[in-house]
Parts: sequence; C-alpha cells; structure tokens
Amino acid sequence: MHKKYGGAPANSFTLVELLVVMSIMAILFSISIPAISSMVRGSNLTVGGNNLVSHLNLSRQIAMAKNCQVEVRFYELPDANGSISGMPSIYRAYQSFSLDNSGTQTNAVTKVMYLPNQICMSANTTASTLLTTNNPPYYVAGTTTGNSLGTYPPSAYSYMHFHFKPDGSTDLNPGASTPWYISLANQRDVAQDASTGLPANFVTIQVNAITGRISYFRPN
Repeated sequence: MHKKYGGAPANSFTLVELLVVMSIMAILFSISIPAISSMVRGSNLTVGGNNLVSHLNLSRQIAMAKNCQVEVRFYELPDANGSISGMPSIYRAYQSFSLDNSGTQTNAVTKVMYLPNQICMSANTTASTLLTTNNPPYYVAGTTTGNSLGTYPPSAYSYMHFHFKPDGSTDLNPGASTPWYISLANQRDVAQDASTGLPANFVTIQVNAITGRISYFRPN
C-alpha cells in the first residue's frame, strides 16, 4: 500500500467516511425492518392457513376411509408468551379424533397442531362462525374433561368442535343463516381491528356443511 506522507494512506477511508457509510447502513436497516416484519407475518399466515386446510382435508379423508366420525377440535390456550397455567385466551391450536360407533369414545388421529408464531384464529363470531356455540359446534372446557393437554392443565384450555361423518359431510347445520368458516390473522392485527371483525390481512377457511369440502380465501 502506498502512503501519502503527512496524511492518510492513499487507498484507505477516513474516519468521517466510515461514519457516513455506517450511518447510511443504519438508516437503510431501520427502513427495511417494517417490510421484513410484514413479510414474515404474511408468510406465517400463509403457512398457518395451508396447514389448517390440509388438516381439515385429512380429517375428512380419515372419516371416509375408516367409516367413522372424526371430531375436529379448535383449542383455546393461554398466550404463547405467558404462563402455561394461565387462562385460555387465544385459539391457536387444533387436533382431530376418531369416534367409536357409540360416538363417545375418542382416539387421537393427529397430534396437537399449533399455528405459527403470532398467528391465531379470530374469536370474533363475525369472522369465525366455527367458534360459536351452536351445538354443533360444541364448546368444551378442559376442566370438564379433567385431562391435561400436553403441558397445559385442564384449567388452561377449552375447545370448540364439530364432526366429519363417514360420507364426508359434517354435523354442522346446513340451514344456518351464515356459512361455516374460521379466520386466521396475526394476533397484533386482531387486537387492533377487534371491532371490525377482520384486519386487512387474513385467511378464511370455509367448511361446506353438506359436502364437507374445504374452501380457502385469502384477500391479500
């Protein structure tokens, strides 16, 4: 490296130039954070919606293949960032069970599936009719069963459920005034738009009560 006598090396940066470059990088990084965060949230929402659609389709297929009813449960759990013994507050997991001929004995046909980080089912009844108690869907408190759900004690969870029948249909009321569906969104967006039912970015999954077929809607 050639040097200039009495000054900085000819091919080096001055301290001022380095500070300017670092300042520009910091500004660009701060500008990109919201965009990256939005992309991650959108990706998590897509993954969560696709996984739930696959789960519902699988549950329907199991009902037809095994000639039995399959119960689909939507679990309400404490916030993922809170205590596992907290009160149920967010619908963010699901699971399916096969029923015996009497319709009472259940056997898990899937493990408990959790939605991606910060993605939840909207508990707003306008956005998720499958989370309304209409018998069916049925509401069950964990304290009623007395069984723990993984690490969650009975007092820390509840669930709504409906059934797929052996012919692929459901036990949902086909004459209901509104279709049967459930909506997913980011927890922060749900909190911000609780009064309107749905945020700008969401996924809605509809279950046809008669055929049991699943439809997927994503506005953005």
